[in-house]
Amino acid sequence: MGAMCDSTRRELGALAALFLQNEQSFVVRRSIQRFLAGEITAQDAIRRIREQPDVRDEDSPAEAF
Repeated sequence: MGAMCDSTRRELGALAALFLQNEQSFVVRRSIQRFLAGEITAQDAIRRIREQPDVRDEDSPAEAF
């Protein structure tokens, strides 16, 4: 629970959005589980999720162009 307390609202919002857009992805679900268990930070989870080529990220600046 400590990792969640150290996360900013922006990071938590981005993580939630990534989950909602990609909830069928194993990598996304596993990264969320690891974050909730306190194994990784929200920032680490977001980075790991965005590294996946099949992940949708509608909030990413690259997607806007």
